[in-house]
Amino acid sequence: MAMPELDIATTSPEHSIEGKFHDEPKWASEVQPIRAQISEDGMSDETLRDMDFPLNTTPMSRCRDALTTFAIFLLPSPLSRLCGYDVKESKKHGATSYLDGMRGLASFCVFLEHVAMKYHPHMFEEYGDDPHFWQLPIIRLVFSGSVMVAIFFVISGFSLSLRPLELIYEKDWERLFVAVSSAMFRRTFRIILPPAVATFMIMLGVRMHLFDSKYSGAVDMDLGGPIYRGSFLVQVVDWLEYVFSKLIYPYEWASPLYNVTESEYAAPMYTIPKELWSSFLLFITITSLSRLRAVVRLGFAVVLIYYCFWCMRYDIGCFLCGMLMAEQHVRSARSRSVPTSMGGKIVSTFSWSAVLLVGFWLASIPHTHGSYGSHTYGFQIISAVIPWGSNVFVAGSILIVWAIANLPLLQRIFTSPILHYLGQISFALYLVHWPILAIWGWRLQPTIWKLTGNDTEFNHAVGFAISLVCITPVALCVADLFWRAVDIRCIKFAKRFETELVVTM
Repeated sequence: MAMPELDIATTSPEHSIEGKFHDEPKWASEVQPIRAQISEDGMSDETLRDMDFPLNTTPMSRCRDALTTFAIFLLPSPLSRLCGYDVKESKKHGATSYLDGMRGLASFCVFLEHVAMKYHPHMFEEYGDDPHFWQLPIIRLVFSGSVMVAIFFVISGFSLSLRPLELIYEKDWERLFVAVSSAMFRRTFRIILPPAVATFMIMLGVRMHLFDSKYSGAVDMDLGGPIYRGSFLVQVVDWLEYVFSKLIYPYEWASPLYNVTESEYAAPMYTIPKELWSSFLLFITITSLSRLRAVVRLGFAVVLIYYCFWCMRYDIGCFLCGMLMAEQHVRSARSRSVPTSMGGKIVSTFSWSAVLLVGFWLASIPHTHGSYGSHTYGFQIISAVIPWGSNVFVAGSILIVWAIANLPLLQRIFTSPILHYLGQISFALYLVHWPILAIWGWRLQPTIWKLTGNDTEFNHAVGFAISLVCITPVALCVADLFWRAVDIRCIKFAKRFETELVVTM
C-alpha cells in the first residue's frame, strides 16, 4: 500500500480509551459540522444531514435545497466551507499527529509513481555515469512507491501500538484487554470495507467497458487484469471471489487458493491483506509480551524483527519496528520531566539528522530494474555484499520514520495544513488513483505531447508536467469524495457494529 492504510488515534491529546484508541490509520476527518458529535475515532460525520439549511415547505424550494446540498457534497471538503457548509476543523495536534502528514505524503508519492511509471520507466532503473535527474539518490524517492509502502507499514505499527503500550506502562491490564480486543475486531472492517467498495465500483466500470483501452508506452500497464464476464451476476461472483481470495486472504504468505478468480481489480490492493494480517500479528505480539519487563520485551521484539527480515517478510518486520518506535515514544513521554540541556538537544538533532540521511541513501538503492545498484555510484559495495531482493530499501524506510520521530523540527512540517489534509484522504487516494489513471489519466499523456511536442527532453518534461497538473486535482477531488462518502462511514459502521455486539463489562 500502498498502502494501506492503517486503529489507534495518534492525534488526540486525551488519555482515555475513548479518546485515544481509534481506527488506525487516521484517514478520516477532523473536519466536523458545528453541533456534530465526535466519534471515538475523533472524526465527525460530515454528511449532508448535518448541513443547516433554512426549512422550506414548497416542493420547488425542497428540490432546490436538495440540489444545492448535493452540489456542495461533491465539492472537496476545503471548498465546501466557502459554499455554506458550516464546518469547523480541529486545530488540536497531538504529539504524534505528524504521522498523519507522513502517511499523506507517502500516499501522494505512490500516486506520482503510478502517474509517471508508464512513460518514464528509466526513473526506476539504476544509472551509471550519466544519470537522469529523477534517478539521483533522494530525488528518486519522490516516485518510489515501494519505499512509501514500507513507510506505511512502519507508521501503522507505530500508531497501532501506541495506546496499548501506554496501558502496559500504566499496568492497566483490564483496559489493555479492552483496547486490543476492540482494535482487532474493528480492524477487518476498517481495512477491508473501503477497498471492497472501491473494487465494486471498478467492477461496475468493467461492465461499462471503461477499462477496455490498451495503452502503448514504455511499460505494459493496464488496470491490473479485471476479467469481463458473460453476465452481471457472474461478474459480481467474480468480484466476491476477488475480495475473499485477494483482499482478505494473505495469498503472498500462504499457499495460493485454487479454483478462484484470476481477476485483479486494482494492482495496488496487494498491500491490503499484508496490512490486515500484519496488524493481527502485531496485536498478538503486544498481548503476548505485555507482562514482560521492558528490557525483555525489547529483546524478544528484536529477535522477532530479525527473524521476519530473514524470512523476507519485511511487512511484518516494519510493523514490529513501528512497535519499538512507539515504545521509545512512550518511555520518552514518561521521562519528559527531566530537562535536556541545549548541548544535548544539539547533539541529538545532528545525530538523528545523520540517521535520516543514511535512511534516505539506503532507501534510494535501485531495486526495481537493472542490476541492483552494481553500476550505480555509492551502491556497488551494498549490491556486492547483500543479495538482490533483500531489505536494504526497507531498512532505509525504517530509518527515515525513526529519525523523523526524533526530530521535532521536521515533525512541524508534517503537521502543516496541506500535509494534514493529505493525511486525511491518504487511504482514499491510495484506493481510487489507479482506476482514475486507467480510465483516462494514462490516455491523457500522449494527447498533451501532441500539443507540446515530444522530440526534446524539455518538451517531454513540459508535456508531462501539464498532464500531471490536469490529473492531480481530479484524483484529489475523487479521493476527497470517497473519503467522506465511504471511508469515514466505514469507520463509524465498525464502531457502531461493535457497540451493538459487545458485552457490557
